Amino acid sequence: MQKTVFSRTTFAFYLDKIFWLILWLGLSFIAFSIWVAPAVPLMDMNEWAWQGHVAGNILQGGGFAENIGFKTWPVSNSLVPGILTIFGLVDASFFGAKVIATGCLFLFMYLLWVAIRHAPEQHRAAIAVTALSIGVGTSFMNGYLNFVLGFLGVALFTAVLELRRGPNPVITAILGILLFFTHAVALATFSIVVASYVFFTRLSFRHLLALIPAYILFTWYVMAELLGADGAGGAGDVESFQWKEAVRFVLYKAYTLMKHGPYHNFIYAGTSDLERAPLFFWAGVAANVAWAVVLGLVIFFFFRSASDRQLRPLIISVAVCFGLFLILPQFLSAVINPGERFLTVGLLLMVLLGTGYVPTPGVRVMGSVSAFYLASAISLSVFSVAGRDVPEAVGANYSESLRILFSHSPERFRARLIQAQQTSLPAYQVDIIFETGLLRTKIP
Repeated sequence: MQKTVFSRTTFAFYLDKIFWLILWLGLSFIAFSIWVAPAVPLMDMNEWAWQGHVAGNILQGGGFAENIGFKTWPVSNSLVPGILTIFGLVDASFFGAKVIATGCLFLFMYLLWVAIRHAPEQHRAAIAVTALSIGVGTSFMNGYLNFVLGFLGVALFTAVLELRRGPNPVITAILGILLFFTHAVALATFSIVVASYVFFTRLSFRHLLALIPAYILFTWYVMAELLGADGAGGAGDVESFQWKEAVRFVLYKAYTLMKHGPYHNFIYAGTSDLERAPLFFWAGVAANVAWAVVLGLVIFFFFRSASDRQLRPLIISVAVCFGLFLILPQFLSAVINPGERFLTVGLLLMVLLGTGYVPTPGVRVMGSVSAFYLASAISLSVFSVAGRDVPEAVGANYSESLRILFSHSPERFRARLIQAQQTSLPAYQVDIIFETGLLRTKIP
């Protein structure tokens, strides 16, 4: 019996060491990928770097981008564009994009350092590597760094509350304003967390009142975007909910959960892992499916602990996030899959702060599946080094819906770097793809 106990203890000890090693190697490979690639290998981020370049040139004068102007109202989703504009003043917006991406990694590490103390010691390593899959996962790879900064800020605030350290309402007000400038969902989830802790703990009601400045800005933003302030035209009509048949809807929600898993399929030279390395592709798909199943069990154990009064505000916050994920449609206004953002926040809060009631074997299985993230991080770093020298794969024809499973396109806006590097830019018509940041196209 003693030998069996010793063997299990030894196995657990070395498994935790492996988890910590995977965490640091994964973060290192991602940071390496960011800095070695000519452009930021995070899909949408190069378009935002381009807009920072354009905005910086506009502020310097000289007739650049005659058809582009600044919005004259407070804009959600504008913190990163604003920082990139500052870098753009010295023609360094693409460097600034790398700085911001690296800053997200450091913020994630700080969040982990603060939050991990809530967990039982035997759970910490597995929780850390699972949190890596979520916190530096699909939103990060897609270049949604405004939202990444936002949900990391919400998670950090919640971790502080769980430590029973109620911040000053002034801090809540300042953070609410900052989160408005990151992403509307970040502000919404922050409000959910604040309300839950006000009503179910001794957190002062003044924290809810502290959200008023952020919502004044949000109201101004919504009115300006929808009504077309300054003649800019609105951001688009809010689409009606187009509910699909029940089976398709459930499958789409399940796929969204699986997207938060450890495997990422990077599209380079027009080809995916399915063409380049089919075995790796199917292993990754299996890892994400297994991850979703295991997280489903973790969610069950988490909500089964609802009778614990200490966990109640966290459970309510996570439940509201999951509920919004389940009911929101695939498209809402200009936002694709808005429910995914609420799921990201709910998963991160649950994994970091609410797994104390999950059996230890379940937590370690969760960490073991999440360890596949290291393979994705290595894949991104290899392609970041190879760049456009990646050969186009030749092989069997696959359906588009299959080959793009869990995919990201790091090269999507790489051409923006070439545009920004042109030394002579006369006055001409400049295009911008996203109009959800600081800039807008002027109406003639």
